Amino acid sequence: MAIELKYEEITGNPTPIIGLEERDLAFLRDKTILVTGAGGSIGSRVMNQLAHVPDVNLIALDRDENALHSLSLAVSNTALFQEANYVLQDIRDKVGIDKLIKESNPSLIIHCAALKHLSVLERYPREAVLTNVLGTKNLLDSAVKYKTPGFLNVSTDKAAEPISVLGKTKRIAELLVIHHRLNGNSGFTNVRFGNVFNSKGSVIETFAHQILNGASITLTDPHMKRYFMHIDEAAALAIKSAVLNAGDIHILDMGKPILMTEIIERIQIVLNSNVDIQVTGARNGEKLNEDLMNSFENLEHTDISKIRVLASNQPGLYLKDSLDITNDADALLFISESLA
Repeated sequence: MAIELKYEEITGNPTPIIGLEERDLAFLRDKTILVTGAGGSIGSRVMNQLAHVPDVNLIALDRDENALHSLSLAVSNTALFQEANYVLQDIRDKVGIDKLIKESNPSLIIHCAALKHLSVLERYPREAVLTNVLGTKNLLDSAVKYKTPGFLNVSTDKAAEPISVLGKTKRIAELLVIHHRLNGNSGFTNVRFGNVFNSKGSVIETFAHQILNGASITLTDPHMKRYFMHIDEAAALAIKSAVLNAGDIHILDMGKPILMTEIIERIQIVLNSNVDIQVTGARNGEKLNEDLMNSFENLEHTDISKIRVLASNQPGLYLKDSLDITNDADALLFISESLA
């Protein structure tokens, strides 16, 4: 039984009204834009918003053929294999990625592809490194090789003060982008935000499934708080970050973090349920409260109220003051141990 939970009812926040403006449209018009992870929650919304830009050439990349098929139907009302711009490809495949970027010559890559489930990646760190680090590196290497002007890496708040495999791999991906930005690729940047409300595999989906099936709700800690964003707002602000390109890392304003117990209570009310909550204890790599920035990072405002940016070249901004991730011994040790 599928239930559509409304953002405003569950988070207590109004549904944001935000879309692409003339400045965005002018920047995007006539461009070839490659979206990785295009069949995922964020990637598909990015694709849907870009599909309304005049004279834009979109390339959707995903390793999930069913996700690509659904996206093709949603965007163009045609089946996947009738559209050359829907590409079945894994970002781990360096040769395939290089061939795609060489032949498609994108003006902008919006990189949404990632493995994101925290507890699963704690068990399988090799998978996280292969996709989140080496997959990102494959894209960046080819983008630099073929002089792609723009690259936006979609990151997560778990990359700030990272303690999980997910957070560490996404932080390394951010640093890879920053390295290329500071070495002449000024159109390369990152955007970092938190939980997207009711995205695929989200905690909201988990809670709703448990309630609808009469199972106990599993909550790791009653004091846990999380940031939530509306999925359309997250997609629009990600695109706007690529257009704005105001610094190394753009951070989206997500308001105040919300207690997970409040989220559960509101879902219970909407679903007219009162099942028990089972407190399981925090999992490896899990924080009570997510950080939006590292302790050594400083934010600056931009001309878009919902987007702030970490200024470039601030002392102490990067791990061990290293601008080249290949010189970061801790990162290399983490990668080598994960791939062992």
